[in-house]
Amino acid sequence: MIDKNEEKMLKRTYIYASVSWIVLSAIVLGGLYLAFLSMIENGFFLLNYDSSFMGGIYAYLLIALIYVVIFIYMICHLIRIYRNSSLDNIYDGEGFVSLANLLKKEKQERKKRNGKIQIDTGLMKNKAREVMYDHNIKLPKIKFYVFAIIAVPVIILSSIYTAHFIDCKIQMSNYLKTAQKNLQIIENALQEGCDNVYSFDMDSDYQSFGYSISGYLYDGQYQSYISIYLNNEGIIDTVSYCKEIDISLSKEENIDLANRDFQTLHNLIADVDVSVKSKYLLSEPELNDGFVEDFKNGSYYEESSFYRSNYSLSYYTYQENEMNEYNIPYIYLSYTYY
Repeated sequence: MIDKNEEKMLKRTYIYASVSWIVLSAIVLGGLYLAFLSMIENGFFLLNYDSSFMGGIYAYLLIALIYVVIFIYMICHLIRIYRNSSLDNIYDGEGFVSLANLLKKEKQERKKRNGKIQIDTGLMKNKAREVMYDHNIKLPKIKFYVFAIIAVPVIILSSIYTAHFIDCKIQMSNYLKTAQKNLQIIENALQEGCDNVYSFDMDSDYQSFGYSISGYLYDGQYQSYISIYLNNEGIIDTVSYCKEIDISLSKEENIDLANRDFQTLHNLIADVDVSVKSKYLLSEPELNDGFVEDFKNGSYYEESSFYRSNYSLSYYTYQENEMNEYNIPYIYLSYTYY
């Protein structure tokens, strides 16, 4: 007769042999599901496009670690049974071959063929099932275990990411309100001195790439304008100035006009009460002396540039035969927060 402990040993052998490799498969499937959830986050709930949601990644790694431990435990149990034939005492041998003897026979044949012993979970599953059939032991419901093994990572990750997505939605709404408020303040300030102001649509939805607003000092050719860029949180992270160059004027006159117009544009936003990544972004626009000398000494058809940390200053131009009312050279000054 088979006692309760022996029955448990048989069921465990049958279950472990049936689902051990499913455990590893569940790790892979969990990784794919994590990637799917990350795609949803990046596509619809992108708050910080240079990083991922670490809470979900850590949860997956913990699940994977637990599953690896479970897999190792199952395999160790099967190896112990397979190598030591510890089920010798569970079978009465009347008209049947014991599971232990079947395993021993299989091991001997495989050792002759391959020179080594390899555990076969399929064989152990089949032989354990035969013994349970012969003793009227009810087979465990493997489908339940398979479903549970695969479902647990999905349920845990879904719960974590659902809470994360709800939080993202709330943050996106708050960031949009901040952006709308700051854009309105900047727009009002620019309208005090600019002929034209072009801004992000205030009624639009949240934008993961951020928002922008530009103020053009006057109409017509040889524009001077300022562009202010806000990140996805509605905070200013870049301020740039642009002055189109009139090549019919002298270099000195163009530099003087650029300094004058940049200063005028700066004065419009210097004291705005908005969120800014760094007060440095609202510094008075300054044309680097070295850049100015290169510009004065060079040709209108030669580009030049100067970079310093978060400050960049460039002169962009065209070949003489490309110059027209649409291709106008310009000086571009930018303050950027990295």
